Amino acid sequence: MGRKIKTIGLCLFLSGSAFFGVSSLKHYFDGKSQKENYGTRENPKYQAIIKNNPKLPLKDFASDLRPKIELANKNLEGKLKTLESFSSQIETLDSKIKSAKDDKELKDLGLEVTKTSFNYNLFILKLRTDDVKKQQDLLLKLNNFIDFSKESFSIGEKKYGPLGAFSLDLIKKITGKQYPSDIKIYLTDKIGGDEGTAATYSFLKKEIIVERSAYLNMVSRIAHETGHAFSQQSEEEFYKGLNVLRNIFDYSDEVVMARNQARLLDEASAYAFSKLLPFVVEDKDVSERLLIWENETTNFTLMGSIKNYKNIQDIFKLNNIEIIQFFEMDENNHGFAQLMADATVTYFQDPVKAYNYLSTVEYKKLKPEIWAIMEQNISVCEKNYVLKKELEDKIINNSIKFANLKLDYLAFLKSDNSTKLKLLQELFPKY
Repeated sequence: MGRKIKTIGLCLFLSGSAFFGVSSLKHYFDGKSQKENYGTRENPKYQAIIKNNPKLPLKDFASDLRPKIELANKNLEGKLKTLESFSSQIETLDSKIKSAKDDKELKDLGLEVTKTSFNYNLFILKLRTDDVKKQQDLLLKLNNFIDFSKESFSIGEKKYGPLGAFSLDLIKKITGKQYPSDIKIYLTDKIGGDEGTAATYSFLKKEIIVERSAYLNMVSRIAHETGHAFSQQSEEEFYKGLNVLRNIFDYSDEVVMARNQARLLDEASAYAFSKLLPFVVEDKDVSERLLIWENETTNFTLMGSIKNYKNIQDIFKLNNIEIIQFFEMDENNHGFAQLMADATVTYFQDPVKAYNYLSTVEYKKLKPEIWAIMEQNISVCEKNYVLKKELEDKIINNSIKFANLKLDYLAFLKSDNSTKLKLLQELFPKY
């Protein structure tokens, strides 16, 4: 029995060793093949070498949307001061009502309350009207944004040709090289996994899967996933060392941090790569639409995700565990990567340099100026979010104060109930 157990143990050990050896060997040769076909992070085979760039306006968050938000923030600060002034007037009136000596004095105060209430309601009405106009402008912008997606796949193919050929031709113009023959592109009706995922790339399978949608949407997504394929940030980290088991079982802070940093740069590279599309499309209308698409996706991401970055100002002070937890959330990783790509375009003022830089730089060597641009972009949006919330809180507080003011006025009137009611109807017709 003992000998049998030893034999079984030996067999298990040998089979485990064999599996470990074969998997490590495969891991080594896969890594070697990856480097031969795609290069390394420091020296990738595919980089952007666009020549004769059409003179499209460079659109980035810092030059396009940030100035508008900064102006909006100043307007919000002015509105908050006005609300604060109304708040002070209400408190003063309340104090006067409580110290009034007779109904005549109260009636005079009532007229003052009515006037203040009228001015306040007029201010709120204008505020809400402005909000409606902004919503209408946003809706119009969204409609223009969606206009990019209006063309069906069949119409797109008639105008631009087969999706694959059109997309790969644009990518060839970006890199100056034939598209890798080992990468296969598949279309599907629905991609599983995280909600909102519209395309994926697997460097192990060499597959790009794109969810069917409007023609130019899919062109943009193919370019994005190709950016993943050409940047070797994640691959470099995955094939580091000889042992594939490191990627399966090693969850030490250092290793997980390195993976997330590589993943973030890989994602930022992909977003930067798709930003190059408008600069290689000959059709001016399509080029401008693609430029708007790439710019607006960044704008909507930043404005829509600002709640996730509520404490982003301290991102550079987080410890390893906190950063790991932050970037383990896919939404944070994608949004932050998009902001990083945009900030890198701002820094270089050149989308070609931005992509080539992000696809080759080490995380710890990322230029501090790029972090500063990201921080500034997030800061102005965070301020906008905070000011809007403060404005709504002030409106609610003032409304409560006005209600209490009218109740105090009623309580301090010395007339009989019928006289009180008549007086109240005079002063507050809607009471």
